[in-house]
Amino acid sequence: MCSSDLYTAAAQALLADEDPYSVTNIRGWPYIYPPFFAVLISPFAQLPDPWPAGIFFWISVLCLLGSYCECRHLLDRIHQSGNTSRRRELIFLALAFAAALFPTLNCLQRGQVGLLLLYCLLLGVRLVLQPRGRQIWVLAGVILMIPVAIKLTPALPVACLAGMLLVQAVLRTHLRQRCLHLFAGLVLGGAMHFLLL
Repeated sequence: MCSSDLYTAAAQALLADEDPYSVTNIRGWPYIYPPFFAVLISPFAQLPDPWPAGIFFWISVLCLLGSYCECRHLLDRIHQSGNTSRRRELIFLALAFAAALFPTLNCLQRGQVGLLLLYCLLLGVRLVLQPRGRQIWVLAGVILMIPVAIKLTPALPVACLAGMLLVQAVLRTHLRQRCLHLFAGLVLGGAMHFLLL
């Protein structure tokens, strides 16, 4: 039983109005993610055995490609700002590759959620950096809360990003609207992912 089988078993338990945390895999590892993730996986819970693992594999591949595209967008933005050199661009690409390497191996072999979390974080950062668009900044906050709702670990980079933007908003008045809308999106995303769903 790989992790994706454990996820679907937890989703089946949730749909049957049972405790998803009573589910374990063949190694005895229990389901440890919040109920939000079991709700996300619930459409795959009714499929026969090999299908959920295959679907989760291809979702991970799509998240890997999406993470690559988001890194390219961020790199293009850095390049357009004129505050970078070719060496810095190569360092950025190397760090992006290193960030995706180990989650990729776990996700594709064992059905882990690292690539999904990475893609959501990169997409949220890109949307926060959009020059204008109040709805986009709110959407960025909602998207950044998805990985936090799935696993607690991404709360640290999300908190660092929000803190950095808050400090910049205090120092630069033109960033206050962006900060306000991002925080509104984080609160809305937290309410949706932790309470409503």
